[in-house]
Amino acid sequence: MKPAEPPALPPVDAARIKGMESNGLRDLLGEPGLVRRDPPAEVWQYHGLGCVVDVFLYEEGASRRATFVQVRSLDEGGLRVGDTDCLTDLARKHHYAE
Repeated sequence: MKPAEPPALPPVDAARIKGMESNGLRDLLGEPGLVRRDPPAEVWQYHGLGCVVDVFLYEEGASRRATFVQVRSLDEGGLRVGDTDCLTDLARKHHYAE
């Protein structure tokens, strides 16, 4: 008997992340690989297959909120990874690794 496939996650794009509080971002993408503090910002960096994502968070009340998302393709082997593909892949890896 073939095991059931996990439910598909909807695509993740930068617009979905913008405005997200830090706890929601952790739920979506997991713990960042690097956190850089450049007051007043905090930058969370994630590494995906062929891409790097920087999420810039700023204090808003008692929490931090994502205000800018930068996705960079590493262009490995001539292949460019699109922003949505990169973010969706990071989210899937986080959710299916649990």
